[in-house]
Amino acid sequence: MFILRCGTLFVAAGLFLLGLSLRSPHLTERTGELTVFHGEDGPAGQPFTGRQYVFTTQEADGFTSYDLHFPEGYRTRLPSGTQVSLRGTVVERDKGRSLLRVEDLVVEAGAPNPSAQARRGVEEILVLRVDFANITSSLTEADIQGAVFNNAGLGSLNGYYRLVSQGALTFEGPVEGVFTLTATADTSNCWTDTMAWAKEADALARAAGIEVDAYRWVMYIMPEISTTICPRGTSTEGGPVLRTWIFNENATTTLPHTLWHEVGHNLGLRHARNLDCGFEAIGPGVFPTQQCNWVGVENEYGGYDGMNAFSTTGLVGMNAPHKAELGFLDEADQITVTEGGTYLLVPLYDPGPGLKMINISFGDDSNRTYHISRRLARGIDVNLPPEMTLGPVVNYTAENYSEVGPGGMVYWDTWTWLVNAGGPTPGGMQPAIAEGATFEDPYRRISVTFDGFSQNKMMQVTIGFGGQ
Repeated sequence: MFILRCGTLFVAAGLFLLGLSLRSPHLTERTGELTVFHGEDGPAGQPFTGRQYVFTTQEADGFTSYDLHFPEGYRTRLPSGTQVSLRGTVVERDKGRSLLRVEDLVVEAGAPNPSAQARRGVEEILVLRVDFANITSSLTEADIQGAVFNNAGLGSLNGYYRLVSQGALTFEGPVEGVFTLTATADTSNCWTDTMAWAKEADALARAAGIEVDAYRWVMYIMPEISTTICPRGTSTEGGPVLRTWIFNENATTTLPHTLWHEVGHNLGLRHARNLDCGFEAIGPGVFPTQQCNWVGVENEYGGYDGMNAFSTTGLVGMNAPHKAELGFLDEADQITVTEGGTYLLVPLYDPGPGLKMINISFGDDSNRTYHISRRLARGIDVNLPPEMTLGPVVNYTAENYSEVGPGGMVYWDTWTWLVNAGGPTPGGMQPAIAEGATFEDPYRRISVTFDGFSQNKMMQVTIGFGGQ
């Protein structure tokens, strides 16, 4: 049994950042179930990107859900479906779910985590076409079949993951519906109503004879509506059933990207960020991200080599640490180094064997790592811009990295950043290290030099430690 003891909590003034209206905050003790969402950037007053916990408990008049806020410094990776008993302070909101600031939490029963299981083989997804009562989607069944399963290469969810996993993971399944909700788009909100929509859509599908409960993954394709109501997608992580919501009707361009972006979250990936430290490539803080600024779209989606993977020129593959995190990079194709040496890199998406990622551990207990890889503008990476392909690129990963969001909510995750290793300038990105140049982290005394190419066109990289 897992027990969290947090001591006395407070309702901070920062709660107003979430658009809360404080009406008689009160202590409560409840038993119920967690659902873990991965949020995308929303309108003002909504939770920001990251893992978000929703607690659902049965009341006398039905089920009630609460947004959970944990105290600063608390870290959890409990999956969806976890049964918990908790005590905390309830703060009612004018709109949407009430807030429950956790004081005590006891895990009563764990939950399976299909996110960790759905990374190899054939994964079956039930796709439901769902409309609002007042808005219908322009997508046809053929559009959805193509974007999810049938289109080749980067044109579909299945095609993308077949490429990025090099055949290890594929998707198949039926497309059913249309099912029309009682909810209207103008009175709905993705940050509060998604599970209610899913439950209603599931019930409608069951009534139509579809065996919804036979699937451990359900995807809801819904009309694209204002971003003040919904982003283009959201998703859950872990639990008995994975769920994906898609609000995008651009079948030929952005819909495939939204699909595999949200499915990446279902599988446990976070966003990739860019790291801009002005005229330095890295910062001096305990974490290199301290005293730095993130560069890119809304400080979150800038790492166009990674999970968001939407470069300035089009769709591309995911970065080396994300590829490894999903188990798509063989152990034989990567190495972790703790002392200086020279290594030969082959491109990350080469089909054959060879060294594709060098991991440089910081050598302390901070779970921080540099990842060195090589990208070429071909195959799945054909749309990479030149600043990603001129030399080796450096990604930085921080495990157990926590951030405090609006209202004191703590997000604990493994994050990756694309380092401005090729010649940092404030507000711009030059990730690739030029031939003959060196990326230096003077604070941890780590260096990466691009020596040039070997006779067989492999990229020669020298790693230095302690001023070597």
